[in-house]
Order: sequence, then C-alpha cells, then structure tokens
Amino acid sequence: MLDEPTSRVDPGAISLMVTVGHRAGLFDALAALAPSTSTAIAARASLAERHVREWLAVMTSAGIVAFDPAGRTYAFAQARAADCARLPPSGGDDRSVSRS
Repeated sequence: MLDEPTSRVDPGAISLMVTVGHRAGLFDALAALAPSTSTAIAARASLAERHVREWLAVMTSAGIVAFDPAGRTYAFAQARAADCARLPPSGGDDRSVSRS
C-alpha cells in the first residue's frame, strides 16, 4: 500500500537512521525536549543542524517523529519515545534498583 510510511522510505534506510539516532544521542535529545525546532534538537545533541534536519526527515517519513508545520517543530510520534529513547522505567527514577 502506498500510504504506508515504509513505502516512502526504504526499511533499510530507516534501520540505518535509527542506529544513527541512537549512536548520536538524537533520540535522547528529542525525548528530553518539548516539541522543538531542528536547531534546538541539534544544539541539545551538539550536532550540525543540517544533519539533524536530514535525520528528522527520515524519522518523520517513517512515522517515528511527528512534524508540526505551523511551529516547524518536531516531537516523538505518539508512544514512540518509550520505544526509542533511553528513558527510565515508568514510575520515576531507578533508585529502587540495588547496586550492591
């Protein structure tokens, strides 16, 4: 079906860009911010804005990131942050984990 996100971007390219996002800290930066511009996301991740913008385009095409054209902001698509970012378990912090 042509409306499927992966039909617009090759699944291999999506997998590669997901790996790039993890290694570069882009998912973590995106999760730490409210809906933000590519410039703000790049600053948070200490990366070049142009490269972040290209990465965001692929993530948006894949349905992982949502783009708001009115504010020109990006945010995780609903329920994607928990799948992609290294967030603490729901319910708060990890103080209950024994470190002995």
